Amino acid sequence: VNDYRQQAVEFRSAPGDAAIERDLYGLPPDATVIYCNFNQQYKVDAPTLKSWVQILMQVEGSIMWLLRFGTSNAAEETLRNEAV
Repeated sequence: VNDYRQQAVEFRSAPGDAAIERDLYGLPPDATVIYCNFNQQYKVDAPTLKSWVQILMQVEGSIMWLLRFGTSNAAEETLRNEAV
């Protein structure tokens, strides 16, 4: 947790909690590693994105899970274009 307003205990599962199902979030069932970044896309700079792409290319079965903010796909399209 990298947010001063949140505590790590907020994200721990408790006995009896339901399992998180990947398909509820559109995540592939066969991904072996899921890297997550839940910041807004404008915070992802080019060097960081380049590093992520290099890691994803080296780790078989890995994916990057980013949140979509708002209704515009402009930031998502920019990230996809920069990643190739």
